[in-house]
Amino acid sequence: MSTPFSTLACELTSGVLPSAGAITGTVARFGQDLTNALVLTLTADLSVLSVPQFVVIPAGQAVVTFDLDAVDDNIANGTQAVTISAMATGFVSGNEILNVTDNDVASVSATPIAGTLTSESGASTIIHLVLTSEPRSTVTIPIESSDVSEGTVSLSSVSFTTSNWNQPRSITVTGVDDDAVDGNVTYRVDVGHAIS
Repeated sequence: MSTPFSTLACELTSGVLPSAGAITGTVARFGQDLTNALVLTLTADLSVLSVPQFVVIPAGQAVVTFDLDAVDDNIANGTQAVTISAMATGFVSGNEILNVTDNDVASVSATPIAGTLTSESGASTIIHLVLTSEPRSTVTIPIESSDVSEGTVSLSSVSFTTSNWNQPRSITVTGVDDDAVDGNVTYRVDVGHAIS
């Protein structure tokens, strides 16, 4: 006579979890007497998903629920598939895959601090640059004036690391006296794509 396998089944209330969101998971046991409580170990990639290390199915019950929370890491890393596993001695493990979507966007924010006007008499303004999400490694952002005969920038690039990505870097934009009677001339400060 064969003995049925004792198995665990893992189920989630959704297959997709937004970053910084939460859902509920359920583990059920099958093929075993329900007389005793059962301690389960839960595993997942903890850099993406927070799950309890242990949950207990109480004596007399076949099911336990638990909460899962997405880890908001400030890194733009797209949707990540995470496997949640429920394990207990003498049981075949139960697994479920969850897609955790990312709320971080990799971009550069440029904010004028002292207005947007410069003058040929040397008046300047300041622009703060900061990344909107943490980079995986050092990134360099090129900066240039669209017309150096009208205005210059104090730095040709700024670099951000994993430790200073959210600290604004100041760029001074200074007007240039071009000796031409040309009235007010519009020019841009161009912020390039990140280079890593």
